[in-house]
Amino acid sequence: RRCQQKEWITVNQLVQTHKSTFLEIGDVVAVNATAFQISQLRFAEPLLRTIYNDGGEGDGDNNSYKIVLKPAGMPLDGDDSETVENALPALMDDEHYKVVDLVGRITSGPIIVSLNNASHQNLIEVPKRYGFQLIVHGIPPHRLEMAGFISLTTIQTIQSTTGDLSMVQVILLHSGNGLRGCLKRIGCPILGTSFSTKSTMNGCFFACTKLELLWKAGDHADAGTTTTVDVEVPEKFHTVLERERRFYDIKKQREAAEEQKQQQLRREYVDRMDGMNSEDLLSNHWSVASFCGLSFYITDDVMSPKPSSEVLIQTAKEYLRNTDHNISVLDLGTGSGCLLVSTLVDAHRTVRGIGVDISKDALNIAKINIQSHGLSDRVKLCQGDFNDLSFLDNSQTTFDVIICNPPYLTESECKKDGVLGPRVALVAENRGLACYEAIARQVGVFLKPNGVVILEVGGKRKVDEIRAIFGDFDHVETQKDDQGKGRCLVLRESMTGSA
Repeated sequence: RRCQQKEWITVNQLVQTHKSTFLEIGDVVAVNATAFQISQLRFAEPLLRTIYNDGGEGDGDNNSYKIVLKPAGMPLDGDDSETVENALPALMDDEHYKVVDLVGRITSGPIIVSLNNASHQNLIEVPKRYGFQLIVHGIPPHRLEMAGFISLTTIQTIQSTTGDLSMVQVILLHSGNGLRGCLKRIGCPILGTSFSTKSTMNGCFFACTKLELLWKAGDHADAGTTTTVDVEVPEKFHTVLERERRFYDIKKQREAAEEQKQQQLRREYVDRMDGMNSEDLLSNHWSVASFCGLSFYITDDVMSPKPSSEVLIQTAKEYLRNTDHNISVLDLGTGSGCLLVSTLVDAHRTVRGIGVDISKDALNIAKINIQSHGLSDRVKLCQGDFNDLSFLDNSQTTFDVIICNPPYLTESECKKDGVLGPRVALVAENRGLACYEAIARQVGVFLKPNGVVILEVGGKRKVDEIRAIFGDFDHVETQKDDQGKGRCLVLRESMTGSA
């Protein structure tokens, strides 16, 4: 279309002005333009901008050159359509030009372009000084161990939700090759270049804002002078710092409000504890977590209860309601005791429970929560392993409800998703299935007739996958959490299997 507007297209030597035309056999279509002229029209709007023109004219001028500004993310060449090679013709009067030097792909900044052969060698040899403005994670040192380094100045440092962010200026004797890697090696990667960033190119906060050509005698008409080209710092640099500062302030305000709320919850928790003093609590670093409308004492020794697990309690109470007498509940992997306490707290006083955990520290936390909710006379705690539940034979033979939120993550899943907490409560062998398998092998002998096993299914585990492990059990139902995910699996020992 642009060639047509230039009247470069002819049909049978007549200029083609219509957007379309019918052609007949034998018609001759020609484009009367050079490849360079066509390349000048490649983009509707120029992708590059001339920021300095030396003003020399013709092939005889030894100093005829331009300095052009390119955006971040544009390479010199390659398979992309938006390259420097493809975009330059739009700014040139003819095709006799060469790129002398330019900043790297991820950087916005200048390109030095010679306009004739005579000036090209001079521009290659003239010493150059580049000034870069960057935003980096952390606070970098004042000196970098890299070739061509002159100086590093920290302009501004702010606190963000992910740590310190610094706007720095780096002066080099070259166009920045190796600067990104150098900063990464010292633990100060450039903002926007990490693997977690959506765009590693256009989102990079790495700009060349100053170029100096240091002319020597014989290099230039103004020998001994310096040609300086300044480029404005991209607006996004200031915008992102202001945004990150605002996010950090909001985070601190939320943390302060949460801490104030926690202090109130801790006071209320201590006031409610029956016969215990605040000194009896096991750690100065503790918090109160809400679960099923109840408050629970939590330390780093146990997982904080999740709202998605509340569906297990709702389901367990339904089955307790349908049981006549001598009701008993077993909680495997009790942790903080939140499942067992929430199940029993509103139940009839004849309902009893046993909580099992491999961690002595977790059992100490559960003991505090059981006592604070007035259930000490109805709950017994046992230390034991999923792999061998034989110790339960000495306490109580069978149960109406066995409830369990087992470890079901793999170590790699925890690392990938940044899951924090005691690994014994999170990680299981065999792709996160080992605890389900151990329970399936043993739990049948501890169920009363018509008793149920209520399991949480989480992580990447699927309900059907867990059902397959419990092949000797009948699937009673699957309850979904608030996100619509199958979270709670209810099983009953198969009467056929028992026979």
